[in-house]
Amino acid sequence: MIAVIFANPHNDPGFLTAAAAAAVLSEEGCAVRVPQEQAASWPEGVVCAEDKALCVGADLMVVLGGDGTILRAAQLAVPAGVPMLGINMGRKGFLAEVERGELDTRLRQAARGEYAVEKRFLLRAEMDGTCVGFALNDFYLLSRAPSHRMLTLAVEVDGASAGTYAADGMLVATPTGSTGYSLSAGGPVIAPEMECMALTPICAHMLRARPMVLAGTARVTMRLGDQRGEAALFCDGSEVCPLNPGQSVSITRFEKDARFVRFGRRDFYGILKEKFSEWTL
Repeated sequence: MIAVIFANPHNDPGFLTAAAAAAVLSEEGCAVRVPQEQAASWPEGVVCAEDKALCVGADLMVVLGGDGTILRAAQLAVPAGVPMLGINMGRKGFLAEVERGELDTRLRQAARGEYAVEKRFLLRAEMDGTCVGFALNDFYLLSRAPSHRMLTLAVEVDGASAGTYAADGMLVATPTGSTGYSLSAGGPVIAPEMECMALTPICAHMLRARPMVLAGTARVTMRLGDQRGEAALFCDGSEVCPLNPGQSVSITRFEKDARFVRFGRRDFYGILKEKFSEWTL
């Protein structure tokens, strides 16, 4: 088995936990790879690889960090079809499967293939006929600095008008992303096994603006009105590209799914209650 370790240096200073994970995986007979830029005292036999080669032929990616780290790791794992095992080293860790205290046991199980794979629905964004990225959580159009002016957005679903919105932005989320930015913007919580998307206005200055749940086969097109100010398209929290007045972006289902390692049936509603009952620093 080839295992990739992807760690967040802010959650794992010096990659000490990542190095310990590499040692466990090596003991279990795994060949271990890490990103080229992650300099650390890795156990003997660990190979550093550039991003384009990191997941080639890999069987497993172990991600150490919070949900943001998992979102970044997905950009490498998904195209290669590599299942991700999330180790929670952040605050919420809603996407993670394992807490730090179970690290050794769960890594040995994963190395032996003693796990199931859960698939998650993804989205893709297209501008001018070209795919500009895929998202595990969400895509959103948002007003940019320095003006931060309210945007006018015309929205179509499968070619039919779904309304024109005056808002700070518009967000299209996956079921996975429904517990992220979309939740903060007033969107619905969606069970992760659903294949659908949520359209959520961001701070709309309108009484009739409400979030909508759309079919997973839908095509959502958002066109920026002719106004002063700047806007940009964001993917899982990172800016993808600016949009000029009159430009549009279309969101559809991505052709691949994200794959997560699971060691048993997940109590989604119990985890939801536990993780979102209060915010801890």
